[in-house]
Amino acid sequence: MDTIFIDADRRIGGPYTLAAALLGHLVPAELERRPELVAAHDIEIRAAAPHLRDRVPLRRRSLADTLPREQRVLV
Repeated sequence: MDTIFIDADRRIGGPYTLAAALLGHLVPAELERRPELVAAHDIEIRAAAPHLRDRVPLRRRSLADTLPREQRVLV
């Protein structure tokens, strides 16, 4: 297995910088090997790693998806 270096500095991509970078390395391979695993976590992957949204199909919808953007509240 190759060594992967990930910069987790939150100034790069906010509080999910580490998650987004790690998912960027894991998800492409898992899409080929176990697409059902990726599908089971589609909302979480798309939220933490927006750059993967075009590769991870949305199979479930969150409650936030049904609300207009101005009505969504960050808790």
